[in-house]
Amino acid sequence: MEVHPELAFRQMDLRVTGPKVTTRGTMQRLTALCGVMDVERALAEAPPLVPMIDALDACAAAWSAQRLARNRGECLGDGTLDSRGRPMRICF
Repeated sequence: MEVHPELAFRQMDLRVTGPKVTTRGTMQRLTALCGVMDVERALAEAPPLVPMIDALDACAAAWSAQRLARNRGECLGDGTLDSRGRPMRICF
């Protein structure tokens, strides 16, 4: 299973439409995260030198993992298996 941050952001807030590398896209993602977690604390505790877009993606992945652990997450996929027999799906 793979978590897809862009799907997670869209699930949080449909207004997340800008590219993540732009100021507008970054602010859309910050706004979406503020609605679901203490994103300011999470970013303040990020390891040094982590790029903002990577930290935001990590927050989205953490949000998705929490939803999946509570059986509230969603997954997309058609049941295809990879070469190791694992289901190919993207979750958020």
